[in-house]
This record gives sequence, C-alpha cells and structure tokens, in this order.
Amino acid sequence: MPRASGTQGEGRGAQGQLDFSAHHITNLSANAEGLVMYPCGVTANHDQGRVEVRIGHEAGKHVRIKGAQIEAPTPDEHTLTGALAAGWTRIFVLSYWDNGNARLFVFEPDPAGQLAWSFAGFYVRGSAREVSHENNPKRARAAFDAVEDASDVGASEA
Repeated sequence: MPRASGTQGEGRGAQGQLDFSAHHITNLSANAEGLVMYPCGVTANHDQGRVEVRIGHEAGKHVRIKGAQIEAPTPDEHTLTGALAAGWTRIFVLSYWDNGNARLFVFEPDPAGQLAWSFAGFYVRGSAREVSHENNPKRARAAFDAVEDASDVGASEA
C-alpha cells in the first residue's frame, strides 16, 4: 500500500518540547485504521480562507485539536462541527483509537491550500497545509500533551 514519504523532525526544541520540521507529502492513501489524507491540490468544499473541522468521538475513534477556537460550533451527542476562528497560526490534531494507537498532525494556514484530511468521519478541510505528522503513538501523545494551549477542543472526550 502506498505510504506517505518525507522527513519529519524528532529533535527536542526549547524546554524539551518536540520540534516538528516541515516535510513534503508525495503519496497518500487509506490505511487499515481508516485514516485518509489527500495531497494538496484536491479541491475541498469550503470557503476561501476558511478551515472547517469535525471533531469528537465515535465508535472507539477520537479527534482532538489544540491551537484554535471553533467559531459558531454545531455540537451533537459526540461531535463538534464548525470553522476555525480567524487568526490561528498552527493547529495540532490528535487522532486516536481506544486501543492506544495515536497519530498527530500539524497544520498551518495556507491561502492556496486545499487540505482535505479525514479520519473515521472526522475532518479538517480548507485553506491549510500539513507541516508535520507523528505516527509513533507515544511520541504523538507526548507532543500533543506538550502543547500548552487553553483551546484543547475535545479534551473532555479523552
């Protein structure tokens, strides 16, 4: 099965936090866990400059974000859908399963970007680009936990 390729930093930054370096994605597809990412250039249904998210938990799968507030969120029993509030500079998206597997994705705004990331019905899509990811579950959780941000959306679902 095709896999993402590129490089990612695993060095320690100031204060012992993980330092993620930018990388380029060349080949992506679905994997056994249901994670699907599309390379830039795939058109998503969104307003220019807007990034829409659907986060929460369903059937043993969870998605949380840090780094931005969600404006005018639409909650239902286990999910929250809305757009990122203006002014965000970087979001950290943690996708994980009840069995302990976890992945971390880091996205930044990109007016020309057409991000369409999805996992088990959850998504981040719009004018953004991926700058890093971590596939090792322990490092993904540690990096997400190290992000100091009061906007940990979905934390009550952990």
